[in-house]
This record gives sequence, structure tokens and C-alpha cells, in this order.
Amino acid sequence: MARPTQTKGWKVVETSPNADAAADWSFFADPARKPESRGALRPVLVQVKSGKIDTLEQRIAAFAQEQGPRKPGPKVKVPKAYRANPGRERGRDPVTRGGDTLYSVLADEALFELMRQQSGSGDPEHPRNDLFLAAHGPILPEDSLGDETQRDPVQLPNTAPAEGVVVTAVIDTGLPFLNDCFRSQNGAPRVRYAWVQDGLFRNAPPSFVPFGREFEAADIADLFARYTTAGIMDELAAYREAGLADFGRPRSHALGRRVTHGAHVASLAGGYPRAEDRTDNPLIFVQLPNLVAADTSGASLAPYLLSALDYIVDRADRIADDLGCGQLPLAINFSFGGTGGPLDGTSAVEERMDALLKARNKGKQKGKTTIVLPAGNAHQSRGHAKMKQGEAFQGPNPSQTLTWRIQPDDHTASFVEIWTPNCTKNDQLIEVVLHAPQGLAVSPAVQQGADASFELVLDSQTIAKISYTYVPAPTRRGKFTLTVAATGRSGGTHDLAPSGRWKIEVRDVGLPTGSHVDAWVLRDDELPGFDTDARQSRFEDPAYKRWTPEGFPEQEDNGHSIVVRAGLQNVIGTGTEPVVVGGYIDRSGALPAYTAGGPTNTANRPGPDAVTVADDSKVHRGVVGSAVLSGGKVTLGGTSVAAPQVTRALAGVLATGGKADRAEVAAMAQADDPARFPNRAPTPGAARGGEGRLQLSPQAARRYRPFG
Repeated sequence: MARPTQTKGWKVVETSPNADAAADWSFFADPARKPESRGALRPVLVQVKSGKIDTLEQRIAAFAQEQGPRKPGPKVKVPKAYRANPGRERGRDPVTRGGDTLYSVLADEALFELMRQQSGSGDPEHPRNDLFLAAHGPILPEDSLGDETQRDPVQLPNTAPAEGVVVTAVIDTGLPFLNDCFRSQNGAPRVRYAWVQDGLFRNAPPSFVPFGREFEAADIADLFARYTTAGIMDELAAYREAGLADFGRPRSHALGRRVTHGAHVASLAGGYPRAEDRTDNPLIFVQLPNLVAADTSGASLAPYLLSALDYIVDRADRIADDLGCGQLPLAINFSFGGTGGPLDGTSAVEERMDALLKARNKGKQKGKTTIVLPAGNAHQSRGHAKMKQGEAFQGPNPSQTLTWRIQPDDHTASFVEIWTPNCTKNDQLIEVVLHAPQGLAVSPAVQQGADASFELVLDSQTIAKISYTYVPAPTRRGKFTLTVAATGRSGGTHDLAPSGRWKIEVRDVGLPTGSHVDAWVLRDDELPGFDTDARQSRFEDPAYKRWTPEGFPEQEDNGHSIVVRAGLQNVIGTGTEPVVVGGYIDRSGALPAYTAGGPTNTANRPGPDAVTVADDSKVHRGVVGSAVLSGGKVTLGGTSVAAPQVTRALAGVLATGGKADRAEVAAMAQADDPARFPNRAPTPGAARGGEGRLQLSPQAARRYRPFG
């Protein structure tokens, strides 16, 4: 490995090749992090070589024994749903990769450390043992853990679904399952199942989830009965009892707020006036843990999201079982997104969504299950640099220097990912050097070929890190992760990283002709209701044109800057099967400056599938949706609110026997765009507009009218 002459302040550290570098920093290296409880469990994605769930625990036990005696011994908790599951043909099998299997399980600290430090060389195709840590998230609160009870598996008949019944599922945060718009005419809950993943675990009556708390329809109806007086329900008191509006329990008061992202999104996806009596549209909610939702980089998402998808599929089949019918149509909305990744559909999350949809959409069920995702709002973020061989890299020692602007008073870490073209583990295509501001320090040149990690240390505290790992099949790319610690703090005594212009030097040492290197600034903003004090970093380039001559945000790249808007589509929105939705402005028909798109790094996904309303006008931003408590209305914008409108429309298509796949959305957009936009902006390009604009009928009643 190369060693430059100037490495002031840098030290060589042992690499952690098995875990996502951003998650590794957030939960271990970050000096600003709060200590985690010892002995607690955290969800992890474990890649098992040619292993079934029946042998996973034995494999882990043998693996732990090889490491020598430890007290207490490593433990794993396998969700019961993996054990006895004859319904696997309906999409409950975990992700498989080249004969290996990915499982979302709970690991204690001892086991997690063993897997994190010892389970591989960064290449699960040739690990030192047969367990590979693919991803991990934050530990769960102690009171979110308990003893899961095995539930009898469901075996649905091979018959038709109940006529007109469609299940809508929403994965989000702050999901108010007591809201009136989720009740039928007689007051019964339409939310059949709600899983709060970091909720208070309840052992009595038995819990059928591996962590957090599940609310079944009977539990919700009981809250209705006990907190309703003279026909008026005290929703806030009920949420407090359920532990969802408890300001005394850390990070457990989302439903004590007036507005949540999940309340708005869920109302657009499946909310109706009670008078419409939509008993034909049962709902399933999964509320992500607060820490996961607050981490907009997405580093901790995968284990929780895969668990959520497994849960939704199981509970949708239980709803069908209650109705005595075959598999029901299912529309899932997940209005989350980020930046980074290989952007080629090969991440574990994207593979799981693709596998689920392919498994459930076979034969007569083709097109009867859909997942809808937003395209993302990062078009103006200056978060993507595309460096082409022969253009950005020129001269006898070709290199390109990126300017990475780190904001002052950012209380969270900032991350950049640099992805190589497709390569083998031993290829040497590029090397990367990180320069701190004002000549503070220059990192060693981190090369491909061997996993490596370096830290910049000041007064024994790490303030920056650069690491490399090879991401094997199906991705087959090299990934460099650059991390800079927080530049501000509200408490504590940890050292702060300097804000300002950090320099990233990318050297071409063997790029194939015509190839390119992608650099991504990971998302790092503060969501409403999450007090993270995050501030988004960005790339800077004098050739990047931000404004038009008229003073509006420029939406097109000029071809002169390596910092580009193109290709900032949602990091989990490049798979082959889910529907991806961008936004447009209703009054003009034009795309808002923020809605992101392609091209991506896969021919299967050039951009989103279509766009629908995300803003009423340039002045009246957003669309109307529900607040947390019944009767409250708020406006939120972005592609996160465009996606659930399409979920709602596709549920309607499914109810009439139609299909809800990408081809259906494309056909809807191709019909809507020329027919309904004759006097508005021209049809947007496919990279951001997909197949065209959708004018969905429910929008007319939801447009923002400030004066009635």
C-alpha cells in the first residue's frame, strides 16, 4: 500500500470490511455518539454461505467457538417467521446471492463484534468463515426487546382473492393509526396491523414480532373504546398510553407532534373519509425506529426495512386468511430515499424488493403486488460528481480534485462515497487521497486491491476517516468511503472537524477506456421532528451553473462541470420491479427544481417511471394531507408526497382486477400527459419525467386553497 511522505496526524487502523463504513462510523467511531447499552441487541443482515435458517444458529455457535471462550457467549435471536414458513412461494424467502442467503436477525454485542471484526476479508465470496456481516443498524432500546411467540403459519388456498379488496401498506415514521381517515363508517379500525419497530415490547398478551410492539385491529379498537367519551376520542392520551407520545421515553414521542411525515404520506396512500366506508382497503403500517428515520444517509436502514417487508407480506396473507380467500393484491408505499450507492439495482434492499415482487407476481398473480418509491429531491444538492476517463482524468499522471464543502455547525458526520466501474477484487483502477482544509493533514493514498482504512486523529479523537472495500457480486465495484466528523456540538467535549473546503484527489491508475467514476455526497439533512442539527455538505465547482439568467434555479447540466445534477435518483430506486415516482408542479405542469432522476448505472432503470403532483404551484408548495390528530390538515411537498398518490391510484387499479406494475404506470402516464396538459409546460424528458405526467383524480379535492 502506498505511503506518501506527508501523513501528519494520520494513523493506520485495522479495517472493518464487513460493515457499511457510514454505519460503522455512526455507531462506533463517531466521537459525538452516545454510549450504547451493553448486552442489548441490534438488527443485522448476515450473509450465510449456502445456509438455511435451520442451520444459522449452529453456524454462529461454531463460528463463536472458533474465536475462543468469551463471557458471556455470543447470542443471536432469529425471528420466528423464518423458522416455519410454508408460504415462502409468496415472497417470504430472504435475499439470495450466488447461493448465499441474507437474513435479518438480532445479534448481541459479543456476536456483533466477532462478525464485524473477524467474519471476512471484505469479500463474502472468499471469507475466512461462512458468516459475513452485510449491514447493521443501531441497537434497539432495552424495553423494545422481549420473547417473541411462534405464530402458526398461514397456508392460503389457491383461489381468487376477495372481490375488490386491496391491502395498502405504508412504511414510514410517525404513523397515526387512530386517525379518523383510517376508520370505517362504523368506527372500526381499517388498520389491521401496525408494527412500531422501537415501541415498548409487550409479552402479555403474546407478541408475534421479534422487537418493538405490534398493534392488531383488536388492540386499536380497544384504544378507541377506552379513550372515547361522548363520541369524541382523546387520541393523544391513547398514544401516550401506547408509548408513542411519551416525552419521558427518549425518541418515542413522534405522535405527540402536530405533523409527521408518516401521517401525511399514509393519508395520501390510504386515507378516506369515514363516510366512504372503505372496508375493502385494509391497512398495514410499519413505523421505523426513530434513530433509523433520523439517519438520512440510509446507512442503518437495510435490516429494519427487510424486516418490515417480511412483516407486511405475512400480515397481508393473514388478512386474506381471515377472509377465507387467496392471496390479496398488495400496494406498499415507502416514501424514503437518499443518495449514494452503486445506483445499479444491486444493493441488498433493492434485491429484496425485486425478489419479493417477482415471487408474489407469478402466474395469475402477475402485477398484483407493487412497491412505490419516490425519485428523491436531490436534483439541486450538488451531490454527484461524474469523472470520465479521458476527460476529467488527463495528462501523464491523470487525476481529478473534488472540492467537498463541509458546513459549519453541522452536528452530524458527513460522508462521500466514490464508486469505481465494474472490476475484480484485484483490479487497480483508481486511488484516493483526502486533504483536510488549510494544510492540516493529507491522507495516505488509499488504493484498490486490499481493504484499507485510515483515520485522522487529533488529541486521540478521530475527526476524519477514509476507507476502501470491494463490493462483490452482484455489484462488483470498488467503494471508497470518506467521512468527516461533526463540525458543531450542543454538548460534550469531543473535538470538532474543521469546516470549509476539504479536497478529494482521485487518481487514475488504470481506468478502462470510456469508463467513469461516480462520487456521491450522502444525504445529511434534518427531517421535520428530528432534532439532529444536521447540515448537508456538497461538492463545489466554479464551472457548475446554479442559476438561469432570469434568476431561477438552473435545472440542466451545462456539460462543463464534473459536478452534475443527472443521476441523483433515490439510492434504493434503481431496482427492476418497484415503481419510482417523481413530482411536478400542478399549475404549470413543469418539474420542480428538486425532483431527481437518472440516468442510473443500469439500463433497466433510466429514470423514474412517471411524475405526479408534488406542489400545487411555485407559491403554494406541497399538497394537502392529514396531520397526526383527526381533522388536522397540513401541506408537505416533495417526491415523498407524490409516491403515495400513485400508491393510492394503483390500489384502485388492483381493486378492479388490473395490474399495478411499471408497465401499467407507464401506460397511465402516456395516456394522461398528452390529454391533460395541452396548455401547460411540455412533456419532461425521460431522465426526470419518466413516461410522462399523471393527473390523478383524487388530487382535485386535495389541492391547496388558502381561502376556501
